[in-house]
Amino acid sequence: MEAGLIGYRNHSARILNLLLGYPEIDHIYVYHPDGHKLLKSGVQSLSSRVEPTSDRSKLSGLDAVFITSPSRTHVEYIRSLIDEVAYLYCEKPPAATREELAYLSSLAERQRHGVYFSFNYRFSELAIIAKDFIESGQIGSPVHCNFVSTHGLAYRESFRGDWRSNREDQLSGIFGNVSIHYIDLCMWLLGGSTCVTVQKAAWSENSKTADSVHTVMRFRHDCTASIFVSYAAPFINQAQLIFTDGFLELDNGTLTLYSPRDSYDADGTFTRPASKELLSAKSSRRYYDYSLEKSLKYFISVVAEKSSFSAKEFDQSLRSNAVIFDY
Repeated sequence: MEAGLIGYRNHSARILNLLLGYPEIDHIYVYHPDGHKLLKSGVQSLSSRVEPTSDRSKLSGLDAVFITSPSRTHVEYIRSLIDEVAYLYCEKPPAATREELAYLSSLAERQRHGVYFSFNYRFSELAIIAKDFIESGQIGSPVHCNFVSTHGLAYRESFRGDWRSNREDQLSGIFGNVSIHYIDLCMWLLGGSTCVTVQKAAWSENSKTADSVHTVMRFRHDCTASIFVSYAAPFINQAQLIFTDGFLELDNGTLTLYSPRDSYDADGTFTRPASKELLSAKSSRRYYDYSLEKSLKYFISVVAEKSSFSAKEFDQSLRSNAVIFDY
């Protein structure tokens, strides 16, 4: 299998390191339009299977191309490669404008089946277990989801020039870069939302745009969700998915089930249900890495089998993307 990777730093480098773990990938062209930057990056020293290039034509005809460049370039690359490469892996969000989203919506069915948007939280243990509970009704019906993801990046002086604090590029800000993960996860688990409200704030003087966002969503059967993300608070990475007969709690990579609802203390008063640890990652970072690795593995398996991606996955990605443009 021959693959291409568009991008070489930060998340792109992470994807490249993961790809090198797949022996079925014989060769990886790492593309960036600035060849000088590529040579300085030293990516060619990682493996004999890696070849840096600034020649875009090298991407044509490959088995798969991984688009891990900035959000504003995603659709540009999809447009140029959709009929030249069998499979495209694209980081979220799919589109940077409503016009680009309309273009993706207009793709023919055969083209959609070859495009995969990596909303990797769908592959997290929380998502997998919650989906099973929702479908089985084992701990009742979903009532409310609560997500909090924060750290103090905005108080670093370097944040003033950081791409995540670009007033002109809202999708690179915290709403389009972090909130979208949780919005997609909620919609993946609960279906389309019937109501969304969003409140944004900038707490740090270093922030050119919002560094904190609170999103509230309502779904069918009256289930609700609260998503709070911030670059201006102490580190917290927590989630609670509350059902009528128990709840799932994720705290810094440890996933725990509490059930049943009817749990009492010696005085007959309701008390916290008994706990059962379902997963313990070393950290929230490692927990995130698991889902990214699973997402990547899924994509590569489809490519290797010459299979196709479902229209449901594609359409759900566009619906999650659309929420960002409305607020």
